[in-house]
Amino acid sequence: QNWARLRNSKEFTYDPIHLRSTQDGIPPPPAFVVDDGATGNPRAWKKLRDAQEAAMEAGGEPKLDYDVVVCGGTLGIFIATALKLKGHDVCVVEGGMIQGRE
Repeated sequence: QNWARLRNSKEFTYDPIHLRSTQDGIPPPPAFVVDDGATGNPRAWKKLRDAQEAAMEAGGEPKLDYDVVVCGGTLGIFIATALKLKGHDVCVVEGGMIQGRE
């Protein structure tokens, strides 16, 4: 249902002169898609940094859950399978239930 709404949504335009970063004292929502890798969820970054620091103090490398994250879909599943066969730990992010073609 949410994916259908997203697919059917229309793009919008705005006037950057009148749309400021803070409207009526309310800051903008956090960015969903960013180009800058330094932004994101501060708690997630802190957790990663803390794990790295703890591993360095113990004299080792932090253990990551996955080597690579792949978006789903037909091509994504093929790529994920190929990477897994080469010995990588792979996480697949899929928008819905994984199903075969009909």
